[in-house]
Amino acid sequence: MAEYPARHSARHSAKDPARHLQRRSSWGSQAALSAQAGMAGGSSLRGARSNLPSQPHRALRPGLFGPRILPGLAVLLFVFAQGAVLHARDRATERAPAQAPVPSDNLNRAARSLPPLLVSRPLPRPDLAAVLQPDSHEPEAQSLLTSGTSADDPAVPASEEAILIGDAAQAGGLSEVPVSDLAPEELRPSTPKPDQPVRVEPPLADAPKSGRVGFLLVDKNSGAVIARRYSGEAFIPASVSKVPTALYALKTLGSDFSFTTLLRGTGAVHGGVLDGDIYLQGGGDPTLDTAELDAMVDQLKAQGIHRVNGRFIYDASALPTAERLAEGQPIDAAYNPSLSGLNLNFNRVLLKWEREKKGDYIVDVFAHASRRSTPAVSVTSDVAQGKPVAPLLRYHRVASADLKDVRAGSPRELEAWEVSSKVLGRRGSRWLPVQKPGEYVATTFWALAADAGITLPQPQPGLTPKGARILATHVSAPLSKIVRGMLYYSTNVTAEALGLVAAGKQAAAGNGQGLNVPEDFSAASASMTAWLAQAYPSLKQQPLGERHFRNHSGLSPLSRFSPEAAVSLLNAALDEKFGEQSFAQILPRYRRRAWSNAEVRAKTGTMYYARGLAGQIACKNKPGRYVFALFSSDIEAREAFDAVYDPVRDNVPRGAKSWLRRAQVLERTLVGKWVQELC
Repeated sequence: MAEYPARHSARHSAKDPARHLQRRSSWGSQAALSAQAGMAGGSSLRGARSNLPSQPHRALRPGLFGPRILPGLAVLLFVFAQGAVLHARDRATERAPAQAPVPSDNLNRAARSLPPLLVSRPLPRPDLAAVLQPDSHEPEAQSLLTSGTSADDPAVPASEEAILIGDAAQAGGLSEVPVSDLAPEELRPSTPKPDQPVRVEPPLADAPKSGRVGFLLVDKNSGAVIARRYSGEAFIPASVSKVPTALYALKTLGSDFSFTTLLRGTGAVHGGVLDGDIYLQGGGDPTLDTAELDAMVDQLKAQGIHRVNGRFIYDASALPTAERLAEGQPIDAAYNPSLSGLNLNFNRVLLKWEREKKGDYIVDVFAHASRRSTPAVSVTSDVAQGKPVAPLLRYHRVASADLKDVRAGSPRELEAWEVSSKVLGRRGSRWLPVQKPGEYVATTFWALAADAGITLPQPQPGLTPKGARILATHVSAPLSKIVRGMLYYSTNVTAEALGLVAAGKQAAAGNGQGLNVPEDFSAASASMTAWLAQAYPSLKQQPLGERHFRNHSGLSPLSRFSPEAAVSLLNAALDEKFGEQSFAQILPRYRRRAWSNAEVRAKTGTMYYARGLAGQIACKNKPGRYVFALFSSDIEAREAFDAVYDPVRDNVPRGAKSWLRRAQVLERTLVGKWVQELC
């Protein structure tokens, strides 16, 4: 599997706006899969746009009692006084009985963010600096939390339905509390669902200021509901969609399934020369990297072939070709690349730059993997001098005949990236998506063969004829390992490839064919939606509107998943064995160093106005396993976002970033409180 290269450090002056770009580009040091999705990936030059300094910094005038100092001292004294009041009220809350009324003072957010039944001992406020860090394995979070502008969202309180938490909930010991005593009119729910308790709590303090928050927490062993809120409503799942995708692929294809990439040939070999054609035939492998492609070149060389007189055909027909996984994502997001039957390095290239002493830049693009890196033949780059303009990264196609310096083996039309010099630091690197994956793989194979002393014709697309003999083979890792990496790094291209192949296998089973892959992601995801209800009968009780998917990666904002449907699926699947591991062991660890008394394994999901988390809590010091799903969504805000968003300019509306931060704060705080109470 490919990995990210070592981080390229850089120094910048205090006035250098490119320090934001350099910080964002440095995430190239993570593992290779994390660029997708995220995932979930997409560190971007555009992040520097909103951080350019508008004027030089001017120091304050000296003097203890100058006109700029006295207001500052007054503000500090006011903040100190408010902190003292907050501390006193928190101490009073800690000494209060467990069933004390929930305080409603706006200053005491820590106390009113949690119903009294949830925790019987005082809890510290979360470390906001740690909470706001994006998930290291969630590229969507990295991209969304480091791009765009931030502003306070409109103060629209999230309405509540019901919360039932703690030992009293398990024993059914809650008495009815008049709604009017707990919430103002605009926060009161309509008629509760029959299976919902009627106790209503004030809004969670850390919740986003618009949209809804829904969750369900159940005991894995007894099935008892411990906590629920809007559990039957549909939310945007984002990358939590990869959980049903993983199960769909594992159960349809089998945990030992693997992808095969072949190099075939026709004609005889005379004196090291193949008088015929060679065919690079892809099998849809989303994990193939440059080192593994180079190993296929070595197999060809081992047969004594050093020249091919016929044609070099690349066959990417195993899967439908898509230039981008989702249309509504940034054009330069590495987590939103292309897909075809031939894929390489998760269909990304690594852009590197370094500034010379004269001020000029050396830029290059590489087909990079941890064990092998070679210049990309089908992708080029250039630096635009002058003032930065939007977009800071411009994608276009250029004829190779129009370029002065063209690498041997280059196609007639190259993919090109142009970047403004004003946002580049001294040196750095970042991943960029590829839109023509078949050509990218074939030209990289051509370059690797040239390095090995093998002369090949110019690659061209085509189909592999029957009867062509095998010259070289690459077999991927087993599916159980691929799925584990997909969930950990949230790789979108892997999810879509697995969904297409699984849907093709499912369709072929009905007509006796070997594989019948759907033509697009929506058809494949519709097959998965129907399959889920058949494979897990408990999902049949959930309305289709609470569990339908528009793609397999979660990049579509049109997918829907309810906490009840997610918990029902996980509750049935966690103990299923796939190879030597259960599905619970395949799920990635969530904040592994946060708690010593429990292990949380869960899949995150992130996009603007949507955040999700679903998995299990397993106590370490006492028996106890709990299945949960937690979603935050503002569907109306997301629809408004999609109506105005331009993937080329990346014009992120104000407030989207702060909404997402609050959703993450709520998620991590709430899960932490569940762990503390239950374990």
